Amino acid sequence: MREARVFRGRAWRVVRFGAPRDAVELQELTWDPPLPGQVLVRVRTAGAGHPDAMTTAGDFPLLGDPPFGLGEEAAGEVVAVPPGSRFAVGDRVAGITCFLDNWGGYADYTYLRETSAFRVPDGMTDEEAAGFPIGFRTAYAGLVERAPVVPGQTLLVLGAAGSSGSTAVHLGKALGARVIAVAGGPRKTASARATARTRSSTTAPRT
Repeated sequence: MREARVFRGRAWRVVRFGAPRDAVELQELTWDPPLPGQVLVRVRTAGAGHPDAMTTAGDFPLLGDPPFGLGEEAAGEVVAVPPGSRFAVGDRVAGITCFLDNWGGYADYTYLRETSAFRVPDGMTDEEAAGFPIGFRTAYAGLVERAPVVPGQTLLVLGAAGSSGSTAVHLGKALGARVIAVAGGPRKTASARATARTRSSTTAPRT
C-alpha cells in the first residue's frame, strides 16, 4: 500500500492572547492527509478581517486556549482529498478553513471545510477568492435567506467599506435593489463609492 504523503511547511500560530504582533509566531508544522469533510490546499492567499484581531485578543467565541491557527478563509490549490471527495488534486478552490479545529489560513497549507469550498472561476483572482467565502455568505444569509431583497427595493447598507458591508452592496445591486451605501470618513466613503460603481452579477462560483 502506498504511504500517504505528509506535507511540511510554516504557519502563523496564535501562541498567547494579545495584540497581533505579540500573539503570533511563525512555526514549522506538518499536515496529514485530510479527513472526510476536509480538503487540504496549498495556500495562495488568505482572507484577513476583524475576526482575526478578535482571535488574537481572545475575544472570538468557540475557540479554546492557544496555540491554534489564524485565518478563517483561504484560496489555493488542492493537494490532497479524502476518498469520495467532490474535489480533485490540482483544483483551484477557496473556502472557510478548519479554524475551529486549530487550522488557519495564514500558512503554507491548510484544511478547508469541504461544505464551504468552491472551485474558483477563471475570472476571479486569488485575492478576490480568499475574501469571498465569509463576506458573501454573510450577505447572502441576510439579503436572500433572512430578509429577501427583490428588484426595485431600496437597500441601506451601513459600514459599506467593510467586508460584509461591501459584499452586501455587490449582492444588493445584483438582486436589483437601489443601494444606499453608508461609510465613515473620506477613505471609507471613497471605498464604498468604488464598490458601488463596480459591475455586479448574480453568476455564482461552481461548487
